[in-house]
Amino acid sequence: MGAVAQCRYLLAYRLRRSSQCHQLSRLYVLSGCPGGLLQRGIVEGPHQLLGQTQRGSLALVGCVVSGHRARLYHRLRQGWRQWSSDHRLGFDPHEGRGNHLLYFHFFLNGAIVQQMPAIVGCHPQQQRQWCEQPADAAGVDVVVLALPHGKSQELVPELLGKVKHIVDLAADFRLKDASLYPTWYGESHQCDHLLKSAVYGLPELGNRQALSKGPQLIAVPGCYPTAASLALKPLVQHDAILATDIIVNAACGVSGAGRTLKHGNLYGTVAENFEAYGLLTHRHTPEIEQNIGAQVLFTPHLVPMTRGILATCYAKPSGKTSTKQLLALLRGVYVNEPFVHVVDGSPATKATYGTNLCLISARFDERTNTVIVLSAIDNLVKGTAGGAIQSLNLALGLPEETGLPTVAVYP
Repeated sequence: MGAVAQCRYLLAYRLRRSSQCHQLSRLYVLSGCPGGLLQRGIVEGPHQLLGQTQRGSLALVGCVVSGHRARLYHRLRQGWRQWSSDHRLGFDPHEGRGNHLLYFHFFLNGAIVQQMPAIVGCHPQQQRQWCEQPADAAGVDVVVLALPHGKSQELVPELLGKVKHIVDLAADFRLKDASLYPTWYGESHQCDHLLKSAVYGLPELGNRQALSKGPQLIAVPGCYPTAASLALKPLVQHDAILATDIIVNAACGVSGAGRTLKHGNLYGTVAENFEAYGLLTHRHTPEIEQNIGAQVLFTPHLVPMTRGILATCYAKPSGKTSTKQLLALLRGVYVNEPFVHVVDGSPATKATYGTNLCLISARFDERTNTVIVLSAIDNLVKGTAGGAIQSLNLALGLPEETGLPTVAVYP
C-alpha cells in the first residue's frame, strides 16, 4: 500500500524441528518491498522477521539457507551481488512437547543494527562475494518475493519449476482478472497465464485446503483487503447483507507507507493529523471486491500511529436482522479459526499490536437500517507478513500457528 519503501528487508527464519515437520534446507528471500509488508519484529515463535536497511539503488535483497552458510543477494542495475555471512544456530527445547526450535539469524552489516537497535544482540561478521546470476536459487524450498509492484512478474516465470514454493507479498498475482491491472495498477500484466494457478494466501476465506496442497505460487493479500474481507465476506456469503452499496472506511498507521522519505510521511505532517487518501482509486479496491464477491466503495485514511488498521464497513441488510444475529453468524464462521476472534466490544488496533490476530465485531442500527462491521489488525503482521508465514506454514505441512504470536504488546 502507498508508495514503495526505499528500505530493504531481511528475513530471519526459525523453524520448528520435529520428526513430523518438514525441515527447510534452503530458504531464499527476495526483498525491497512496499512499506511495512514485512513485519519488523515478530519476536515470539519459530519465525522471526527482522531488520531493514537502505542501500541506494538496490532493487532487492535475497538470502539462501543451505547447510551452514547463508548467501545474501543484492540485485543492482548491473547484475546480482552475492553476500555471504555466518549464521547462528541454536536449539530451544519446548518442555513437554518433544521438539525444538531451529534458529537461523542473518544480518547485512552493522548498519542494520543502527536502524534496528532492537536486534543489537545479534550481528555476526559478514563477507562479500559477487554473483552475476541468481542461479543458486534453483532447488531451494521457499522463495519469498517482497518487491515493488511489477517486479515479481519478471522473476516468477524464471523461478517456477526451479524452487518448491514462491510466496509473493506484492499484488502481482492477487487479482484473477488480468484486465483489472491496467485500470488499477496502470500497466498490463506481463504473465497473466499464471494468475489462475496462484493461490490467494488468506486461509480464513476458504483457501486452506489449496494452501495445504503445497502450491508453487502463493499470492499474499494486502493489508486493507485482509481486514475488510474478513469482516465482510461471511455476511455476503450468507446473504446477511446486500452485495451493493457497501462502504469500507479504513484507517492505517504510518508504517503502512514504509520508510520512504516524503512530505506525507514526516512527523510534522502525520502528527495531529487525520487524512483520507487514494480517493476512489486505491489499488486494494478490486482485491476486496474479488474476495467478498460484492461491490465496495473503499476509502483509506492515514492516522498518526505507528501500526494497525481499523476497518469500519457499512452495508444494508438483505432482510430482517439484529446485532445478536450478526455476531452469531460471524462467530459460527470463525469458531475454529486460531487468528480471528469475534468480540462483543469495539475492536481496537492496540489489542492486535504485534500479533497475527484479527478482531471483528458487528452492529445493526435499526434507525438507519444499516449493518456496521468493524475489523482490527496489525498491518505489519496479519496485514501481510504474518499472512505470508501462515500460508507458508500450511504449504510446508507445519502447524498453521507456528511462529505467529497471538498475545498483543500492551499497553
